[in-house]
Amino acid sequence: DWLLGLFQGDLGQSFYYNRPVSDLIADRLPATLRLAFVSLAVTMLVSVPLGIVSAMKQNKITDKIIRFITFGGISIPGFWVGMILMYVFALQLNMVNVTAGTGIKGMVLPVATLVFAMASKYTRYIRTAVLEEWSEPYVFALKAKGISKPIILSHYVLKSTMLSVVTMVGLSLGSLLGGAIVVEIVFSWPGVGQLAMDAIHNRDYPLIQGYVVWMSILYVGINFLVDVSYKVLDPRLRLEKGDG
Repeated sequence: DWLLGLFQGDLGQSFYYNRPVSDLIADRLPATLRLAFVSLAVTMLVSVPLGIVSAMKQNKITDKIIRFITFGGISIPGFWVGMILMYVFALQLNMVNVTAGTGIKGMVLPVATLVFAMASKYTRYIRTAVLEEWSEPYVFALKAKGISKPIILSHYVLKSTMLSVVTMVGLSLGSLLGGAIVVEIVFSWPGVGQLAMDAIHNRDYPLIQGYVVWMSILYVGINFLVDVSYKVLDPRLRLEKGDG
């Protein structure tokens, strides 16, 4: 019966809330999507320039500082980062109100918590990708022709590097949608992650099943869009398909 209802768009009735599961998820999903997309956008704005600077300043003091900070970002658990940010900026400095709702003020700390970990991972990945691309033979050929480093970096190296970053963006967005539960709980963010934890606590099985189904659909959909965009951005894949 449940599977039949699933194909009809009916995920059942919540035991705890006594409301349709689809309605509950639809109410909470926009908040989670907003948190995920804003976090991902800020991550890209931070990590791309930091990764490039770190690569271009390899083994210099700037590179070492960036690597040290990003190592901390991928090592410290997200809930610790959230608690520290909340203690410093909300309780001690009183700069941010943790109960500011889902508006811009309410997003500052949750987004900062997610960005710290994601930007650290992205920065290190972009640094490695740029260094690998910079050592390719065609880069040495371009240098020999007298083309400046900024031109080589912006017109050639970054173009190849960003293709692989697109894949990471899709995976990160999928992980954000399902993995931001801890951040939502720490900051009382009214998203589907917090709804799922409440469902587990209340043993609301229809709601748990509905959450898993929705997250699976979103994850598959996002990865499909990433594959399509990758083929659009990389002409070589289209040529290979045409040759086949």
